[in-house]
Amino acid sequence: MLKRVAADYKGDVSDRMPPKPTSRNGKKIALVGAGPASLTVARDLAPLGYHLVVYDSDPRAGGFIRSDAEFDWPNLQYHFLPVAINYNGSNPIKAHSFQMHVGSMRSPSRGRIHVRSKDPREHPSILFNYMSHDQDWREFRAAIRITREIFAQPALAPYSGREISPGSALQTDAQIDAFVREHAETAYHPSCSNKMGHADDPMAVVDGQGRVHGLEGLRIVDASIMPQVVTGNLNAPTIMMAEKLADVIRGRTPLARSTAPYYKANGAPVRKQS
Repeated sequence: MLKRVAADYKGDVSDRMPPKPTSRNGKKIALVGAGPASLTVARDLAPLGYHLVVYDSDPRAGGFIRSDAEFDWPNLQYHFLPVAINYNGSNPIKAHSFQMHVGSMRSPSRGRIHVRSKDPREHPSILFNYMSHDQDWREFRAAIRITREIFAQPALAPYSGREISPGSALQTDAQIDAFVREHAETAYHPSCSNKMGHADDPMAVVDGQGRVHGLEGLRIVDASIMPQVVTGNLNAPTIMMAEKLADVIRGRTPLARSTAPYYKANGAPVRKQS
């Protein structure tokens, strides 16, 4: 990830904060976030006479970038945050700042899961094997350099200060690789460990209905059955798979296959010609 100190903010920081809980005319007011869990709390509080103020507690912006002509799809995902902080929410920079989280979309690195015992209560041995393919290193080098270009644009000039991390002194491939090796973090989106495929595929675990090959009465319906990781977050496609397989399990006719368009480069240049 790339972090920068932002320029001093001239206004009152409190004018950008959500309102605090208070009382008005003897009525109780509750401040809740916009996420699913918070809205569940709001549903429970409303009958108790609370007036609810809902705010969005996740001020991120995101996008996808194709970093090289070798890719037919946008291979890097970006999340912009108006604060510099670790992915897990720890160690925030104690200054006005902003940063970019960048992740590789279709890493060719492959891990493994090994059963350690016949005892189903014993945890398996899991090796994610991150950054084990040269493509990963090329993508992260490009990600840092592209992010620097984005942060150098005139639109961000009024807010941009010195580069905190990795620091402007890191320029060579070797220096960037050392930074990635030291600071890269997982995004907690494992998938593809129980590949969907035909029975004659030695790597396939389940068939097209989620049934485990060679066993009866057992299905798998989660992100692990993806044959290949999707270009993006896993939540929405996992819900889609679960809805379709739930229809199959219940004997309902599944929804028709989507015909929504999707991006493919088809030889287009990586950057628009000026």
